[in-house]
Amino acid sequence: HLKEILSTGHVDKHRIVGVLPVHLFGHSCDMSTIMDVVEQYSLFVLEDVAQAFGAEWMGKKLGGIGTIGAFSFFPTKNLGSFGDGGLVTTNDDRLAELVRMLLRHGGKGKYNVEHIGYNSRLDTIQASILQVKMRYIDECNLKRRRIAEFYNRALQDLTSIKLPLYYDTYQHVYHQYTIRVTDGCRDQLHLALKEKQISTMIYYPISLHQMKVFEGRCVKDGSLNNAETMCGEVLSLPIAPLMSLEETELVVASIREFFESGN
Repeated sequence: HLKEILSTGHVDKHRIVGVLPVHLFGHSCDMSTIMDVVEQYSLFVLEDVAQAFGAEWMGKKLGGIGTIGAFSFFPTKNLGSFGDGGLVTTNDDRLAELVRMLLRHGGKGKYNVEHIGYNSRLDTIQASILQVKMRYIDECNLKRRRIAEFYNRALQDLTSIKLPLYYDTYQHVYHQYTIRVTDGCRDQLHLALKEKQISTMIYYPISLHQMKVFEGRCVKDGSLNNAETMCGEVLSLPIAPLMSLEETELVVASIREFFESGN
């Protein structure tokens, strides 16, 4: 809806400097529309690829489409280290040089800095672990897709559930398999699965504009209805490369039992 927002006149186009598409849960944003708008208004694109390592849009890897891409190697990510870490990608030599300076306190040399930077260098142990895990990332992402396909087939007839969107032109890597429970019983399903020792997560319980940090600085509650509605419906089911068929079948059977029993 980016084009619609800009065409309403409610947004001062002259104040917009860039677009930050978040490839949430491992699925690509509509980069066709985003790149059209970017070219029209001469904006930069910062891709948030934290949850989408290896995902593609129209045959192109995410993180290599916009001006700059930001990745996370937090342990729970598809490509995760044993601690914290991240990656920045860009085809802009000037930006690449700036990023290298910022992660080393803000300078090229050892003592004289040019910018206020950070100590964000990836340590050797994490880099070594990631180098090994990188060899298996495509295989792990494929296993995630197969589990997602199983869920899709097994849950598609349940009218109280909306399955994750998927388009043939995108390659989803399913960092999360997030459904929407649309009949108001999301929390009951969450607890019912917990009683069976099936871990599910709510990503996310509140939307960005409702967080305390934006209190008085953003729109009021009720003005972003879609975001607020989804926060009351989303539920992420277990998905991981090491999940067995039996474990996946147990998740499906437990969900079906919940709805067939009338909650």
